[in-house]
Amino acid sequence: MKEKNLVTNKGESIFSFFINREEDVAIAVTETNENYFILDSKEHWFDVIQQKKPAKIKCKCKSNLFKGKCIYHQRDNSSDFYKIDFITTCISCGLEKKQFEIFLDYSPTEQLYENPLTFCPNPNLKYKLFRINSFWTSTDASNLVKFLSDAGLKINILYLEGKEKIFSEVNLEEACDIIKSNEYLKILFSINKLDEKFMGDELLKEPWRKWEIIEFSSPTTMQYDTNRRGTLYYTEYCDEYIKDNEIVSKSDGFKSITKKLTGWFSKTYYSGRGKQCADNEEEYFRLFVSSFEKLSGHGSAMHTNRPTFCFKTRN
Repeated sequence: MKEKNLVTNKGESIFSFFINREEDVAIAVTETNENYFILDSKEHWFDVIQQKKPAKIKCKCKSNLFKGKCIYHQRDNSSDFYKIDFITTCISCGLEKKQFEIFLDYSPTEQLYENPLTFCPNPNLKYKLFRINSFWTSTDASNLVKFLSDAGLKINILYLEGKEKIFSEVNLEEACDIIKSNEYLKILFSINKLDEKFMGDELLKEPWRKWEIIEFSSPTTMQYDTNRRGTLYYTEYCDEYIKDNEIVSKSDGFKSITKKLTGWFSKTYYSGRGKQCADNEEEYFRLFVSSFEKLSGHGSAMHTNRPTFCFKTRN
């Protein structure tokens, strides 16, 4: 186990911290108002703030100034770490508290010990990001594939064949058959043919962020009780991305397709659960609305007065 105090390259060691404990991301702000990502927060921070910026933490004594340190837990017989704890100490009352911990399933990780702080010139960048979650049936999933195929996108599927992962371009009929069988890991829709780099690590790096790609997940089973079981799908894409602390726009052709897709979600599906939700309405009522509510007229009211389908985007 190793331990390291947070100190900037300018020697500053007193910070205020903005932390999202659900996602385990944090920014440290120095007394001279410089911002630093903590550990690997850079990978997720800009996604988190699209909805809401994490709050500044406060001690029980009302102080918001702290020192910080990281405790690194090493894997057996390895220089890599499997877990890192982030600890703060209030400079006013001395209270020490573990704010969050992150678990690491990648390698190498030594850079997180060498450089636990990464300078961030602008932590408030917002870009057009869509992460749509949907309670669907396999028919809805096939309808999405048909819509994007009709829009001219190529269909690329990562699936398992035995123990081997296969990534290949398929036609619409093949894609719908694979979806019905649920024997796939993800589907990437692209304007251009994807080359061999997507056979490797690129598939694991959420390529939809940087590339002109729409990613569709395999379903996750959600079991609420013995009678309520649903399948949750994610559709992820963005019109912009962040590179070297600047927002870069994708092509007009790609943005035209994503605009149509966003409109299709809005017109076809139900957003009663909130922003960036697009449910099959029958599935929504089956999973989340009781028989009493439907019989008393709540169902018809919700059907005729649909909430506005709304995405949070950068202004």
